[in-house]
Amino acid sequence: MDNAILFKNVSHVYQENTPLEFHALEDVSLKIKSGSFVSIIGKTGSGKSTLIKHINALLKPTSGSVTIGDKKITSHTNNKHLKPLRQKIGMVFQFPEQQLFAETVEEDIAFGPSNFGVEGEELNDTVMHAADLVHLDHDLLKKSPFDLSGGQKRRVAIAGVLAMNPEILVLDEPTAGLDLEGQQYILDLIRRLNREENMTIVLVSHQMDDVAKYSDRVVVMSGGKIVKKCYPDELFTDVDFLNKYDLQVPETVKITKDLADKGVELDKLSLDADELINGIINKLRNEDKDE
Repeated sequence: MDNAILFKNVSHVYQENTPLEFHALEDVSLKIKSGSFVSIIGKTGSGKSTLIKHINALLKPTSGSVTIGDKKITSHTNNKHLKPLRQKIGMVFQFPEQQLFAETVEEDIAFGPSNFGVEGEELNDTVMHAADLVHLDHDLLKKSPFDLSGGQKRRVAIAGVLAMNPEILVLDEPTAGLDLEGQQYILDLIRRLNREENMTIVLVSHQMDDVAKYSDRVVVMSGGKIVKKCYPDELFTDVDFLNKYDLQVPETVKITKDLADKGVELDKLSLDADELINGIINKLRNEDKDE
């Protein structure tokens, strides 16, 4: 099913017609293809979080429209018509484990689907499948979520979202507060869901190395507007643009540039650390052959 996300001339104003009026989004148009992995980046206050909250109508456009598949959201959309849409869009905000509340992991994962009428054996299968997707040991299901490690809690929280069987997964800084191992696990999980489950991924992140490695496309925001839509390699080779919008240069790009300054030109820019290492090894091997 085509669940492309289409923003058409979307503006959003907080506290409109008051002294505190703030224009968070201004005339934003964007298409996110079904099954893609798109990262949205920009400095704090650029409009990223406001943008993604429109995808499942947590916020509605002040003007313009957002269309997901055949569902259109405008300022006049009635909330009672949004339940089917919200069921297929999973939202993971920063520190989602802070929303865990049930006595057991199993109950926490089951909360969402049970609210949508799933019960009995179907509910049990749904919980098990969600636990398997995040590689959560079934022995943990009867434990209190508060007895788990930080990384495990994050996986439980994500499993609770996946138990809703979403077709689109929207994540706002999903690795915040995790150690390097936990960050790597969550990002690999998200990529696996994208590739194996054909789940559309919309990721908000300040970590440019992660954006460079995992994304199909990148959207850059500033001042409530989209200032660039492109492929990762196009963005991260434009150091002047990154500096202009105060975005970090990925470590792999820095290393490639440092090597070039020292006369070592690699065949291509690698945005993945493993690919970069292999590129350096191949370069050294080829030089050895030429000697």
